[in-house]
Amino acid sequence: GLTGVTFGLIASTTSSFWSAMALGPVLLGFALLGALVLWQGRARYPLIPAASRRSRRFVGACTVYFASYTAFAGTLYYVTLLYQNLEGWSPLRTGVSWLFMNIPFLLIAQQAGRLAGRFDPRSVIVCGCMLGAIGVAILASLTSRTPFPVAALGYLFAGAGFGTLVPAVTHVAMRDVPTDAAGAGSAVLNCSRQLGTATGLAMIGALGSFACVQSWRASWGPNHNFGLLASALISGRIDVLARALGDRARAPAEAAFLHGYHVALIGAVLCLVAAAIVAVCTFSRTRRDHPSTPSLVFSVEHSKENQR
Repeated sequence: GLTGVTFGLIASTTSSFWSAMALGPVLLGFALLGALVLWQGRARYPLIPAASRRSRRFVGACTVYFASYTAFAGTLYYVTLLYQNLEGWSPLRTGVSWLFMNIPFLLIAQQAGRLAGRFDPRSVIVCGCMLGAIGVAILASLTSRTPFPVAALGYLFAGAGFGTLVPAVTHVAMRDVPTDAAGAGSAVLNCSRQLGTATGLAMIGALGSFACVQSWRASWGPNHNFGLLASALISGRIDVLARALGDRARAPAEAAFLHGYHVALIGAVLCLVAAAIVAVCTFSRTRRDHPSTPSLVFSVEHSKENQR
């Protein structure tokens, strides 16, 4: 079912969403997912334990994970297109530039225990979502003429935000999961992250591609060869369009790609804001956990077992 939805969304980037190639797989995918939900509701041993499905905090944590990793994957995807295809950077140079995001992510994630000891989880997660949203918003403002220090600032905020929210979401999600269902609960939580990276990225890509194509058509007009060039346009390969349509297509093609880039990253910002709202609504403001509470005792023992 997820394959059908993802395939249809990806197909919609180079053709109409209402075409059979895009709409058909999406409808089939949702039909299969609906059948799965009905089946699992009556299964004796469901993939997702009933106790986890009834936990508001667990469901909220999975939703926050999905939305935040949708934003994370969409941001990395489009920033990569901007620098590698539009700016002509090498993959190595692009990857090295991510250190401005990865280093704060790792440093702050190492302090997750101290943050959990001083603040309630809801405040930590909301703060992380908003820091990430600020970073993605800065990256959303980039153009081909923006100096890299602006992007580095966006990387720093994004890395700090994700380094703050990811460990906190994991802790909140597993706190209400019974010990005998910990394996399934952990798998479902990790699956929600993977879905954000795959299906969520397809959603962000479809949004950016639609905006890019509409901007191109508004400035260039209909073109019978455009179907063959759509993938080059939405991925920022402006030289391909310039060779096919002439140099006069370069400026409108770059403007169209940047328009799609900005719309896609604004969508990523909204995903992080939505994740913060979900955290406020589903995670109650409670006292900080004491080391003797069952959830933390289980977490410590589980960590020791993993180390062994």
